[in-house]
Amino acid sequence: MISRLLTVSCAGLLASIASAQCFETNYGTQIGLGDDTLLPAQALGFNFPMGATNYTHIIPNTNGVAFLHTAATGALGTTATGYSTNSATMVTNLRGAAGGAPRLAAYWRDLNFTAANTGAVWANATNPNKFVLTWRNGVHFGQTSPLLTFQMQVFADGHVEYFYGLGVTNTALGVTVGVSQGGGIADPGISDLSVASTGVSTSRIVYQTFGTLGAFDLATTNVSFTPNVGGGYDVNPTPCVPANSTSYGAGCYKNSATFYESIAPNTIDLSNSAIRMTPTATGYAVSSGSTAFYTHTVAGLALGDDANGTLALPTPFTYPSGSTSTLTICSNGYIWLQPNTTADFSPTVAEIYSGAARLMPLWCDGVPDGAANVNNVFAEVDAVNNKAYVSWLNIPIFGGVGGTMNVQCEIDLTTNVVEYRYGAVSCGNVSIVGWTPGTGVSTIDFGSRDLSTVVPAGFTVGTPEFRAISQTATAPVAGSTMTFTVNDIPEAVVGSGVYIGLHILSVGQTNPGLDLASLGAPGCSTYVTSLDVTQALVGAANSQTYSFAVPAGVTGVSLYSQAAALVAPGTLNAFGLVTSNGLKHTINTF
Repeated sequence: MISRLLTVSCAGLLASIASAQCFETNYGTQIGLGDDTLLPAQALGFNFPMGATNYTHIIPNTNGVAFLHTAATGALGTTATGYSTNSATMVTNLRGAAGGAPRLAAYWRDLNFTAANTGAVWANATNPNKFVLTWRNGVHFGQTSPLLTFQMQVFADGHVEYFYGLGVTNTALGVTVGVSQGGGIADPGISDLSVASTGVSTSRIVYQTFGTLGAFDLATTNVSFTPNVGGGYDVNPTPCVPANSTSYGAGCYKNSATFYESIAPNTIDLSNSAIRMTPTATGYAVSSGSTAFYTHTVAGLALGDDANGTLALPTPFTYPSGSTSTLTICSNGYIWLQPNTTADFSPTVAEIYSGAARLMPLWCDGVPDGAANVNNVFAEVDAVNNKAYVSWLNIPIFGGVGGTMNVQCEIDLTTNVVEYRYGAVSCGNVSIVGWTPGTGVSTIDFGSRDLSTVVPAGFTVGTPEFRAISQTATAPVAGSTMTFTVNDIPEAVVGSGVYIGLHILSVGQTNPGLDLASLGAPGCSTYVTSLDVTQALVGAANSQTYSFAVPAGVTGVSLYSQAAALVAPGTLNAFGLVTSNGLKHTINTF
């Protein structure tokens, strides 16, 4: 690997764009961590006015709230570390009780700050007019992600600002944000803190509760609370985007022998559609098929719950990883193509890649009643047309969660074409639709595909499996060194073990990308407009990293990057070039 530290001799490219200071990057001193911990009182270093009182100290806790006080010790009220999943209770906690201290709730909820996450609460009192508290890398209690970082800045003029990092979201109920004078102050009603509000608030309490999971909409936002002449607070939310690197576009090419859609309960959108799988030299070409159901002329298999049956074929069915003369049919909506007694009812992606070859028209926990021709699984050979049919008809879903399986699989034993057909179909449990040639053949998982969208457009799966060249990067914090990583660089010549590529940093972006079909590389795109800084990638390791020195004092500027690699012409495309995804790098000081 060639590794060198790039300095930005092209600093002139980075015309600095002024942006407001958001996070204070000097966190100061760590003052504590843990769960439900009331932390030591901190001297503000100035008098903070709220109403008729000047406060000199602030007492934070690990649950994202801090209390104001006129001394280093004193009563805070009964909600010093309180939290609740109930929004009404949280409003009561924010209002406080008679004699209770004022409270500043940056993100009041049951949080946990652990050493394993480098989580802690920090305080910085070095500025004579501003006091800063930072809650860094906390998690909702009982959870492991996401990591939450947010900050409170308290100013000598009486205003307060909250700052929220990238990815802050409420994966627990009851999160409360606001400012309150405490003492049982009257409830003015909820505000939307994502919307500016001037002259509306007339009391020393303004807040928002988040009683729905995922509803927190203040990430990458600075929310300021400024005292107004009406005796309340003006609220002003402004963007506060930290340094970040985000991906756009996709690299070329990637290939897996497996495809699937993992479907959440009650969200199947395949009713009255069909999926056709036409054999290719190495896999299947997937497209839309015929929705006409075959009408069975024989009795059902009389399968009960979580049971398998078989169907003998007059001629072998050849599929991409083998052939079989017997289908093993599971009541739960799939067909084994190799001998198997498993009748698993719980669809998981891991099992797709660890099991035998399997057709999965609708892997869902069905409950056939075992009676012939009623709520049952049917299997039949149409000898005249040399086709096999397997159907799951009018089968309810286990557990009383709702849903019905009306699915059919046709296998043409002459052409080896497979079709999945769907009538009125739903599943109240998790389900999976797809195909896998089995363990040892397929190992690369590119994730769930929305089959209702991609099937009409068509796609292919097969072997050999390979990943597209890709790039990642650490956050471009001004004055720091960021790291680029380029993965899955293909061999320049098959069997040579040598990788030759280029990483490009540019001031311009092309999004959507410009397809390189005219050069003989269809499906590959360029996502940058110029080659302003380049790094050669040469060696035997198909994953390489290098460092980039981000200039100090640069904020709000965006750069764009992409990787490309040479391959033997005619192997992946005529031109002999593959390209990665694009990355947008937004530089900031935090």
